[in-house]
Amino acid sequence: MKEASNYLRYLILGLGRSGTTAIHFALKGHPNVCALNDEVNVSFFSEGISTFTQRDNNSLEKEKGSKCLFDAIAGIFSNEKTKAIGMKCVPSDLQATKTLTIALKKHFPELKIILLIRKDLTAQYGSMIRAKTTGEWHSWRQPKHPSTSQIKLNKRLFKNYIERSILKLNELKTLSNSHDLLEVEYEKCLLAKNGPDFSTIFNFLNLPNLEATWLNCNKVAPPPKEYIRNYEKMKILFNEYRQSNFSK
Repeated sequence: MKEASNYLRYLILGLGRSGTTAIHFALKGHPNVCALNDEVNVSFFSEGISTFTQRDNNSLEKEKGSKCLFDAIAGIFSNEKTKAIGMKCVPSDLQATKTLTIALKKHFPELKIILLIRKDLTAQYGSMIRAKTTGEWHSWRQPKHPSTSQIKLNKRLFKNYIERSILKLNELKTLSNSHDLLEVEYEKCLLAKNGPDFSTIFNFLNLPNLEATWLNCNKVAPPPKEYIRNYEKMKILFNEYRQSNFSK
């Protein structure tokens, strides 16, 4: 096992249903990567060693302790082939997102950030609603009876979701001022014409550009147009809202 200081450290961030899990397992399966199987909570970064103490740690203890914890957990199965270790974190709301970015800027400036962005928020929201309705969350856990029913998105709830999502994404993007950050577009990476393309991510982490043959899963959900009954109307709503409220 190499010294932990020799590993490249990365963190996958994004909103729920933005492709973070697919990227997480694409990296986890790479022969030169070691990663925790599950995602970590925001408190892992914000609390660090204070989770195990009386919370009276000085700044140096918190800084060094946070890095040691990251290496110990992310690199739990590291070996002589390991070049990069990493984690995935998906903050639940705007406050959690702000807490996370503050902690990362203060205690983890060396992390390379992979930020997943799904341009089609209509599909992202629909995917979340569908998963909550059917219980079919991940493509590698195939349901016995896949649902073929359609869903209809609520206009008011979707508008609230759009606003919250854009605010969270904008907060996560502030990490580009403090970290080496790669924005990965869901549609270009996971919906590429010839199949998922992880080459940009592998290059970002200085990893050999291998075909991800270790990913043996298929998408659970059909294309969003097929299961979101009012997909086109909600997509127009999203585009109008974005232009009127967040145009730059």
